[in-house]
Amino acid sequence: GVNLDEDIRIWIVHTHEIHVNHHYHSQSLLTSALVYCDDYDKKIIDLFEYDISDRRTLSIFVEHKIFLNSIYQLLTFDKDDDLLIFVRLYNFRYESLVYHGHFLFSQQQSFQKCLTDIALQIKIPITTSTTFIVHQAVPTHNQTHQYELIKASSYDLSLNQVLDPCLSGVSIIIQIIDINQTNDDYPLTTVEDYFRSTSISNNVSSTNSLHVSSDQTLRDLYSNTRGSVSSPRKLYFRRLPFNYMELENRRPLRLFFTNPAKKDEQREVQLYVKKTSTVAEFIDEVKQWIPSVCSENGSQKLRLIEVTLSSQLNSLPFHLHIWSNRSCMDELENCSNRYYHLEEISNDEIDLEKDSELIPVAHYTKENMIQINIQKFFPFLLKVIHNESFGDVKQRLQTKMGLVNREFEK
Repeated sequence: GVNLDEDIRIWIVHTHEIHVNHHYHSQSLLTSALVYCDDYDKKIIDLFEYDISDRRTLSIFVEHKIFLNSIYQLLTFDKDDDLLIFVRLYNFRYESLVYHGHFLFSQQQSFQKCLTDIALQIKIPITTSTTFIVHQAVPTHNQTHQYELIKASSYDLSLNQVLDPCLSGVSIIIQIIDINQTNDDYPLTTVEDYFRSTSISNNVSSTNSLHVSSDQTLRDLYSNTRGSVSSPRKLYFRRLPFNYMELENRRPLRLFFTNPAKKDEQREVQLYVKKTSTVAEFIDEVKQWIPSVCSENGSQKLRLIEVTLSSQLNSLPFHLHIWSNRSCMDELENCSNRYYHLEEISNDEIDLEKDSELIPVAHYTKENMIQINIQKFFPFLLKVIHNESFGDVKQRLQTKMGLVNREFEK
């Protein structure tokens, strides 16, 4: 059974009214916070500060053991002083936002020390050239949250002086930058860029690309679009890794590739492919555009995989096809049930022995029907050897997926 004192902690989600200064006046806002429950003998109605007779949803957060110092244990906790903080990490190389769990810190600890402890806990090395960019979720008037930048000049202050509101359950986004490791291969983007890009993706349903010469004016652009000139217009720019005059000879293609540092994280990108190029030529271009597509100690060799999903009964849920390096990229089709993935070839798969072959593998969730989970693990190829044990295959599969024992057992 579960030991309530050693295995888990229960936190009650409360809604608080807070006062914040906003544009020369004080404003009352509602925000959620966590309150530690240290009395499991209380009735449910006594745990919540508001009336629960209106059948509103009651929420709790269950804190459980994490793998720390080679054992599973609860984080050390001082109920009279510590704050529970949820942390997400923004990785500018992959333009991804990843949840990294919760942390407990003393309110009196410096914010800089908290950031350093978080970095070390998630195994990111800290040097003298390391800097942090941090945003905190703050409530807004419509009971939602937005992220606001925490000034770096305040990092030496204590936690309760930096966070506003300073409550358990607060959420922050951290970007960790090592100036010595930034270069032109990884343009430095920020959390603001990420949210701006996400907003554009969500709000723009259809756009038209316009060819603009250096001698044209903004009025020339308006003449090529519908609507009155007085109506507000938005222009979205995208940096291309080639001369924009080549666009006429290229076509857009959406594909996935796996984050080498976190193999259960897929990134979908749209690239512009030369219509006349071969698969091999396209792969060479991608290596120049996105160096992180190959792992540091990997084979540096890629293959292009096509996955076609099927919803037909009595048939396989997907079909996997490897495109030959000699094939023309213009043969690839953009269909709703067809996806493309660039996969790095494992070192042991480059020269297959006669008693070895590659088999397709997919990660799926089982509800009413089998559903392939492309966002977590894109279908891939796995090497199997004739007469080897299932244990050997399982070990090779776990290594390829990059999962620890506990995650793999799920």
